[in-house]
Formats: sequence, structure tokens, C-alpha cells
Amino acid sequence: MIVGLVEMNAANIPVVILAGGRGARFDHESQVLPKPLIEVCGRPMLRHIMDSFVNQGFREFIIAAGYLGEEIDRYFAVFGKGPFAYSNGDLRWRQYGLEYPDLCGVKVVVADTGLDAHTGERVLKLASLIGNRRFVLTYGDGLSDVDMSKVMEKHEKTSTQIWWGEERPDDPVPALITLTAVCPEGRFGSVEMDSIDDWGVGVVGSFQEKPRDAWINGGFMVVEPEFIERYLWGPDPVPTLESQAMTSVARDGFMRAYRHNGYWRCMDTRRDLEQVESDVAANGGKMPWRRS
Repeated sequence: MIVGLVEMNAANIPVVILAGGRGARFDHESQVLPKPLIEVCGRPMLRHIMDSFVNQGFREFIIAAGYLGEEIDRYFAVFGKGPFAYSNGDLRWRQYGLEYPDLCGVKVVVADTGLDAHTGERVLKLASLIGNRRFVLTYGDGLSDVDMSKVMEKHEKTSTQIWWGEERPDDPVPALITLTAVCPEGRFGSVEMDSIDDWGVGVVGSFQEKPRDAWINGGFMVVEPEFIERYLWGPDPVPTLESQAMTSVARDGFMRAYRHNGYWRCMDTRRDLEQVESDVAANGGKMPWRRS
């Protein structure tokens, strides 16, 4: 049995950006601005991330705000002109936040998901906005030139020929999450892939936090709505996204990884930001995370 591919249109897929953390490692900047609004090369990190998605055809964004979330609201309320206009000032209240309809067909919803909520709680609180739709999930501090069309294509390729290293063509297992795996200098959690096919798709056998010099979760993920229902809902406290819910998805065999060998940086500290700006200078002033 082979499950057929389902065409995915980026314009119909919401991009959920986790932007509610405190960003304490940025010292004084994070006391007056949420980390996603700290500027890189003269523009907020959040805007760089969104520009990259807009360039690839995405037209709907759900911002999971928290710490200093009112500053993110304020940014979209006053910003409206430029190569990509994200707000025309016509604001509409929704159940979980402000919706910003746009001049160029881009819609942004800024949702207050709690001051100190962990990432699993933030995603769960957005369930009514996401609905029964496949969505992209990423963080408000990562820059990459990853081609999301390739990640989505790999997500659609149901792994009938990959099952823990052996063929099981009669028992296809669709992915609930396909993450983008990157391999920077070791500082983060690792993704161990049991097998890789010719398309660059791998079955994730385990998901572990912070080994050294390994493939890690780069934070650009395609997620099925079933993930929220199966791994975040329940009578118990909401599990954390990375160390509990995603670990369970990998354990149950429903996670895949697309290996990205291009540009990727995560900005946890001032040093990381300086490295990104150094990357831009070394690239002749061009942003290496921007796809042509």
C-alpha cells in the first residue's frame, strides 16, 4: 500500500512562530523588548523570519506571544509600509488575540499565550486558531535559508519504504512532524535518524537534548493537527514541547527529519547576534538566510 501525495499550498498553511520567551541571555535588551523584536542588521528577528516565509509563498502567521507581547502587538499596529506590509491598521479582535489583515494579502494574528507558559502550552492555546489544518511551527530566534517546499514535500512522502531501517510496504506510517535537522557546533538537542532515503528523508529514532556536534532540531517543522490532539491534549498538565511531546512522537515512530546543509543560526545570546552580523558582512552585505 502506498499513500498518495497531497498537494500542499504554502498560502493555505499557517506559520506558527513561538515568540513568548523571556530571552534572558540578551541582558538589558530583553528587559525592554521580547527577543524576537531585537534587531539584526537593522530589522527585528521576527520580521526577518516572516520575510523569509513570505518570499516562499506563506500568507498567514500566528505569533505565540507572551513576555512583553504588547510590544509585538505595537510593532504590527504601527508598521505597515515597505517591501512587505504586514498591517494596514484595520485591527479585528479574535478569541486569543489581535488579527492584522494586510495590504498585500498577509494576515498576522498576535495571540497572548501566557507570560511564563512553556512551548507545549503555547501551541495548545493556539489550537482553535490552527483548526484542523497542517501548519508550520518555528521559533522566533532562528534564521535559515531552508527551502520549506522541500520540507513539505518530504513530509508528504509517506515513508512506506522506511520503518526503523527495514522495508514494510504494507504498513505505511505517516509523519505527524517533519523537522528540519541541522548540524551546527554542538550546543543543542540531537536528532538521531535510523535511515535516510534518496530524498533526504529520515525516520527519527530518538530526540535528545544537548549532545555535542550532532544533527539537531533546527526549528522549521511541518506539523499535523493530530499532533496537538494526541500529544498535547489530556487531563494531565500540558507536556513540554521538546523534552516530552516531541520525544514521545519520535518514540512512537511518527517523526521524520529533513537534513538541511545550508545556512542556519539560532540567536540565544548577544554573541550569536554578533555572529549573524559577521555572517552578513562576510557575505558581501547580503543576508545569507534570504532565499533568492
